[in-house]
Amino acid sequence: MVSSFRLIQPAAQQPLPAGAIGESAHPRASSVKLGKRIHSVAQACRNCRQNKVKCDGRRPQCGTCVSKLRSCRYESKVNQPRRAALKSRLEALERLFTTLQAKPTQDANLLLQQIRSSDDIDALLDLEDETSPPSLNGSINTSSGISSLSTPTAGSASEEQSVRSSPSRSQSTVSSSLQATDVSNDADQKASIHSSTPASRELSMDMSRSLVSLVIPSATTTQSAVDSFFNSSGRLFHVFSREQILRYHEDVFVNDGCTVPNQKTAICCLAAVAAVGVQYNSDDFDVGTDAVFYDVARHFFENLVEEQPLDAIKACTMLAMYNMMNKATVSLAYIDIGLSMSKRHSLNDKLYHHPSLSPEEWIDYRRTWRTLIWLSSTLGYIKGGHISFREMVPLVEVELDHSCEVSHIVQTEMTKISLLNAEILRMHLSSKEMTCQAIDAIDKDLQDWHDLLPSQMHLPNLCRQDLPVEARRSILATHLLYLGTRMLLYRRIASQFVWPSPTDDESNVARESYEEYLLSHADQAITAARQSSRILGLLQAEKGIFKKCWLIIFQSYTSCVVLLHCVAQKQIHQFPRSSWEDDLAQARMCLDVLSFCSTLDSSKHAVADNARTVSES
Repeated sequence: MVSSFRLIQPAAQQPLPAGAIGESAHPRASSVKLGKRIHSVAQACRNCRQNKVKCDGRRPQCGTCVSKLRSCRYESKVNQPRRAALKSRLEALERLFTTLQAKPTQDANLLLQQIRSSDDIDALLDLEDETSPPSLNGSINTSSGISSLSTPTAGSASEEQSVRSSPSRSQSTVSSSLQATDVSNDADQKASIHSSTPASRELSMDMSRSLVSLVIPSATTTQSAVDSFFNSSGRLFHVFSREQILRYHEDVFVNDGCTVPNQKTAICCLAAVAAVGVQYNSDDFDVGTDAVFYDVARHFFENLVEEQPLDAIKACTMLAMYNMMNKATVSLAYIDIGLSMSKRHSLNDKLYHHPSLSPEEWIDYRRTWRTLIWLSSTLGYIKGGHISFREMVPLVEVELDHSCEVSHIVQTEMTKISLLNAEILRMHLSSKEMTCQAIDAIDKDLQDWHDLLPSQMHLPNLCRQDLPVEARRSILATHLLYLGTRMLLYRRIASQFVWPSPTDDESNVARESYEEYLLSHADQAITAARQSSRILGLLQAEKGIFKKCWLIIFQSYTSCVVLLHCVAQKQIHQFPRSSWEDDLAQARMCLDVLSFCSTLDSSKHAVADNARTVSES
């Protein structure tokens, strides 16, 4: 059967336009080309590629750059692929870096200044032809101020590390690099290269040039950061003694015979303390110095856990402090790690004695555990939250052999009051309403803590000449914690009192009894705010307030708000000026402290502005 549909025939060929003849030798060039023809170039110049504009590829300057009167630069030579150009540029940069390492100190300083002052880095890459990379057949030479290490590894390889100094932005800050290179026997190296395939030989050469660099400030800057920590922080946070840190400093910067594992652990402990020290007086250091120390400490933290786990608990404390000052939640992770390791090593058992440690060393590590407990409780976080305040207090009691030492007593009492503070926060979060029985229990715990406070920590006894400045400031901080806990309890009662409640008879009776609790604790809170203001004034007069201390900031803000609320109430009810004038002056003292602390970051500035707005209203 023949189809009735017409067969589809090919389209008739159209005559080519005159301009299209000879354009292409391709078999399909006979058809008409539709659309715009795209003209591509081998490589666009750097400016055109960055600005994403069309480049005609002319050399030495493209037409686009000439028309816009700007410099024109290509990353590769004529007809060189861009990938090959990038590879050669990377090799040139590596050789430039190697030149900096190999040159004498004076020449390296001159070259570094040329790099810093030059706008054309490509011109500096020509220096690669003037020098050759250092030989890997021997050990790396070190000069004065350089600490080098060497330990044997598998086979004939050895691990060499050095702490090198190089100039930074200011002459007072010097950087050091810790580098690790695998160095093998020259003959074995040549034999392996000749017997391997080209791909594996290229990989082997790349591995031999691998460099892991860590920037660490100079010995002088590190010592200044350590001094800042010990001079500014409270005795509670001195988990490392000055003598320990001095030994670590010598192992890093002086002792050439220190082994690789020992130097790694020393760097971790030293950098952790220095990072917190820079935070206390950040204006005295270059911007970012604290982050440099922190990164170095983190890098070697695993080595410290493997080699010295008990000292790793101390490093956890320092790293947690650093992140708490930066308001980073990773501080909880370091606290959790430290508390877990403490439990694993029985630091929470007051009667346990480590078989390989002296009693003094064991008590020192117990102090570190108490510091971690204090840090966690100030954040309202206690690992194993089912443990109550009364169960926890006996664990943190000071050891009998050191029951008369002021530093141990202060640390123990600070930890106790912080635990009680965390207990109130836990109750606040766990239940919508706090019963009168719970209020009575917390009030009794607070009163018992204050009544059982050792005589050395009573406020009238702080004028003794033999009392160290650090201990005195720590005792004042302990009283601030106690007064803050009093105000926290009052704020919890007040917030519950203003919540809407049912209007039945039983609820009215409960509300009346709750009102009595509120009035009773209001007097205690106002007294606590006044005393806090006076303590803050003492610390400010002694220059004992540091801008990143959140205990001071929170206590200043809370005391200021409580005092201003008291002043406002008295003014509303037309009390005589003499009855609220002193409270207003104490509130201004708290505002001054807040203003002093608000110069570092925006969050503290917002807290100070909020309090100032309340004061002005």
